[in-house]
Amino acid sequence: MRKELLLTRFTTLVLPVILFWPLTVSGWEVAKTPHFTCFYPEGYRWEAEQALSNLEYYRRDVARLTGNREIGNLPVVIEDIGMTTNGFADPIFKNIHLFTHPPHSGMSLGITENWYREVGVHEYTHIAHLTETSDFPGALTRFFGSTFQPNLYSPGWITEGITVFSESQASSYEGRLNDGFFDAVIKAKAKEAGLPSISQATYSPLEFPYGGIYLYGGEFFKYLAREYGQAKFSEFFRAMGASTLALPPLGPLFPGIGLDRAAKKTFGKSFPQLWAQWQDSIDASLWKIDGEQLTKNGWRVGSPILSGQKIYYIRSYPKKTGAFERFYFEEIVERDMDTGQERVVVSSTSEIIGGLDKAGDKLYYALMEAKKGYANSAQLGFGTYAILHERDLVEGKDRIVFGDEMRDFALLKEGRIVYAKDKAHSFGSELWIRQNGKKELLASLDYLVSEIISLREGRVALVARPDWQNWNIYILDLSTKELRPIAETPFGELAISNTGGRLFFSANYEGEYAIYAYDLEGENFSKLTRTGFATSPLFDRENNDLYFVGLTSAGFDLYRKRVEEFDEFLVMDYPKSQAPLFPELKAEKGGRLDHLKTLLPKVHLVYPTKGAAGVLLAGQDATGENSYWVDFCQEEGDQEGSFSWTSTHFAPSILSFDYKLEEEMGLSWMYPLRIRLSSPLSVLAGLGAREFDEFERKEVTPSLSFFLNFPKTEIAVRAEYLLERKSLGSIMDREGVKAEAYLSRYLKDSQIGLRLSGINDPRESGERETNIRGYDESIKGDRLAVVSLEYSRPLLKIRKGLWNPNLFFEDLCLTLFTEAAFSEGETQFSGGVELKQEAGAFFSFFRFVPTMGISFNKEEEVMVYLYF
Repeated sequence: MRKELLLTRFTTLVLPVILFWPLTVSGWEVAKTPHFTCFYPEGYRWEAEQALSNLEYYRRDVARLTGNREIGNLPVVIEDIGMTTNGFADPIFKNIHLFTHPPHSGMSLGITENWYREVGVHEYTHIAHLTETSDFPGALTRFFGSTFQPNLYSPGWITEGITVFSESQASSYEGRLNDGFFDAVIKAKAKEAGLPSISQATYSPLEFPYGGIYLYGGEFFKYLAREYGQAKFSEFFRAMGASTLALPPLGPLFPGIGLDRAAKKTFGKSFPQLWAQWQDSIDASLWKIDGEQLTKNGWRVGSPILSGQKIYYIRSYPKKTGAFERFYFEEIVERDMDTGQERVVVSSTSEIIGGLDKAGDKLYYALMEAKKGYANSAQLGFGTYAILHERDLVEGKDRIVFGDEMRDFALLKEGRIVYAKDKAHSFGSELWIRQNGKKELLASLDYLVSEIISLREGRVALVARPDWQNWNIYILDLSTKELRPIAETPFGELAISNTGGRLFFSANYEGEYAIYAYDLEGENFSKLTRTGFATSPLFDRENNDLYFVGLTSAGFDLYRKRVEEFDEFLVMDYPKSQAPLFPELKAEKGGRLDHLKTLLPKVHLVYPTKGAAGVLLAGQDATGENSYWVDFCQEEGDQEGSFSWTSTHFAPSILSFDYKLEEEMGLSWMYPLRIRLSSPLSVLAGLGAREFDEFERKEVTPSLSFFLNFPKTEIAVRAEYLLERKSLGSIMDREGVKAEAYLSRYLKDSQIGLRLSGINDPRESGERETNIRGYDESIKGDRLAVVSLEYSRPLLKIRKGLWNPNLFFEDLCLTLFTEAAFSEGETQFSGGVELKQEAGAFFSFFRFVPTMGISFNKEEEVMVYLYF
């Protein structure tokens, strides 16, 4: 009878899930080439062809670089996330995802001639590197799945360093190693603060720049290529991919037995020796910013504008507030040029994108925002766009002007606003004019426009680029639509401003960022800075002062330089790169079967048990919409098994099904009712249903979560209703409520946190329990509540580590706490202090916080404790 009941449940509940699964892989178009299968949303054929053409063309270069020629046919997924620029690779389930939005003219991703080449090569290199496996690890991978590939367990500066190096090989004018910014950071660090140790680079403590593994890894691989030849890279990856000792747990903990053995075999030295050799080769003796430093902000500073005797600029920075705790700030700062006084006029929880503009007492800026309706799986159909704001600097009031996918905007006369947005499903931009709540298409250009500033006589200056070229400066006549180039080199010209008939801009000629000016009447150039790094220029005509953003080891800051003369400078006629001549793309139309094939399990582990053995299978389709795992084992004569399936095909809904053999089964649904970045409130709804206690009880649990995010305050509240009814087949009638709330508030270099939780569940069989610090015994009851108040702050920067064994200690932090727990007949109350050490191991794959504390409770008991 018991087996018949289980068979009935499997037939009526589990089997429909399995049969329903193929329906959830519909909705994607498929295009197949000999080496790639591209999944793309309907209407995104152009994006798919761009990706496939580049990947097929540069595939052999990546194979030569990494030594991996056995990747097979790789799934590629096109994702439209709105204005978010990115991509990612999944070496476990073996696919890459490419976002459709090309990068802005800033320096975060370096200069870019073609986005699909840069991102495609970068992500494909990840797969080629991380899946290069042979010998015994190759056999383990074939039999047990993708988690036995040794190159997976490499430090981040190897994983990202080789991809940054790879993206920079297709053209001398593309990729982060050809941009000049990475080189400038290395020189600033070497001159001022010292370059990071190999342990610091591996664990990336909270310091400028974010993404240090890209910077240090890319520069390190550039050095290795110069000293040993890039042919050594494939030799190293093959040696690493054949090393059983490089696999966890021993490999990432003791690099000497795996990673360094492969390095010595290839380069003749261990990585710590090579790292020191690279740093010794860096000559920063001539590094100097050509100007007077005005601020000491560090981190990110950009998009300055000049208005009267005030400068407005965007500042972005994090603040550590506790053990692996931080607040991130996005601000617009007003600086008085005469007094040097500053005040924050805008503080946001969302990224400020594009430039700033000002009219009278009104400051205009754009914030990143999220909304539904985008063709992607990675973000549940949510994507980003820009909302233009108007801030009254006198009254402090803020008004939303409009929203669109605008890269940049400029104020024109008579209240008009011109802005640029990318064309849909082709390369280029549309320029729109907006006035009195209405918009009109001004021009459709075969140029991607990243920056706009207003000029006199009905003209605007643009930073734009045609496909397969870099950012250059153009003048657009708004009435005739004539587009005239000002500077057209294979390097990047960007960060433009306009004063007194001159355009001021930054350019990275020969890989060095400097400030230049262009006389609009005389049509000649001047070079205004000579050393160091300089971008985002402004010019004060009254005092002949040039203001610009320079670079220190701590990040960006404002600088000033007196400019009395504008000596003519001849911009060289640099050789231009040539766009690749792609052969005709022969892509076959695929179908649902191609999608279903990607669901085959990539992880198939066999593990020992007391009785016999267990099997774990895990898989995910290429788009990431469907994932599952199956675990079955024989344990001392008893069979145990479980199955879990999650689908986001009906995004933004998330559906999950869980089944545990002979014990319980559950179905859950989650739905984001509201997701916001620049406004404070986001809401998430949920509904769960499960059978448990050997399927005798049936429970329904609706829930609601609220998230409030302010510049210095974060609040989260979640409430869940617990319901059982005999009429629904359960053995009891039961109602309960569970709730929790958390508030975190930034204080100067610290934070205070308040956590509340409680449950009222009188019909639950067996008492619930909870515990607080300061007590060995838990407090029990049907009705429980806990209140916890904490203050935390960093105490000491340690930021040192060991290579063998691979351990790292970042910052020591202090926590003061008081908390209380309540039940119907008992109260516990305690307080104390804790020292928390941020720590990491296994090349940063594992982070933990060793904590030593002392607590006092209301019974006057003192407890000293240590935990990890």
